[in-house]
Amino acid sequence: MRLRRLVGTGVLIRRNNGYELAVGGDDIDATVFERLVTTARQRRGLGRDGDAAAKIARALAMWQGEALADVPANPSLRAHAAYLEQLRLTAQEDRAAALLDLGRPGEVVNELRRMVDDSPLRECRWALLMRALYGSGLRAEALETYRRAWRVLRDELGLEPGPQLRELQQVLLAGNGSPGRAAVPLNRLRAKGILSA
Repeated sequence: MRLRRLVGTGVLIRRNNGYELAVGGDDIDATVFERLVTTARQRRGLGRDGDAAAKIARALAMWQGEALADVPANPSLRAHAAYLEQLRLTAQEDRAAALLDLGRPGEVVNELRRMVDDSPLRECRWALLMRALYGSGLRAEALETYRRAWRVLRDELGLEPGPQLRELQQVLLAGNGSPGRAAVPLNRLRAKGILSA
């Protein structure tokens, strides 16, 4: 009875010897999160980066702590929680990339610094931070970021940065344009194979 009062009428239904929660897709945060991220990626594919960034921001605002932390764990649930966590990480990167493509690098520099600190082995985050710094007129710091990425990857994994990150360093070293120009365009990086679509 207390649970019915909490969730509302028609949601808790008696079935055989137990109860069933009757909820729709819009009632489950994880489902809404996945749908928003999927829609945002479709919008990015159509060149609608502003709309994509807004949808991803909405999705990320729903995130509160660790995925499914308050649900008793089992192997299937742990796998789904890990999937949702990876989706959250890539959604953060997608949002930053969309804002960079919109020519708004200053809005994401500090966020990308935190993202790199949180997940220093994700090369994509280093590349996005380099783009944001360069687009904010901080070319020297962008190049120093590459050197930091190189050290972290070497020390933690025994590897050097991958070809995509090395190519981005070369693009920034060439510095075609003044340091204050907009971020290196994503389509140029994609054409060089530096960032995936």
